[in-house]
Amino acid sequence: MKERVKSEYIIKKICEYFNVEEHLVFSKWRRNELVQARHYIIYYMYHYGETGNSPSRIRDVFKERGGISNHASVIYAVKRIEDDLS
Repeated sequence: MKERVKSEYIIKKICEYFNVEEHLVFSKWRRNELVQARHYIIYYMYHYGETGNSPSRIRDVFKERGGISNHASVIYAVKRIEDDLS
């Protein structure tokens, strides 16, 4: 089985890539660059992260940091990035 990537590492690298501050990604702001970074974090956590394919575990990681509060948001973000990549 493939080793999973820690959530903190995914968050750090995506924030660096999009040049956004980590605390802003977990805010309620809906600026395009924040939303896009947030969606990519969720996508990578879902497919490669230690949380596995569990929307509720990803939601919990975000909830701990004051972010999204329901698993439907996680599912939407994953689907949106998969659509963008196809």
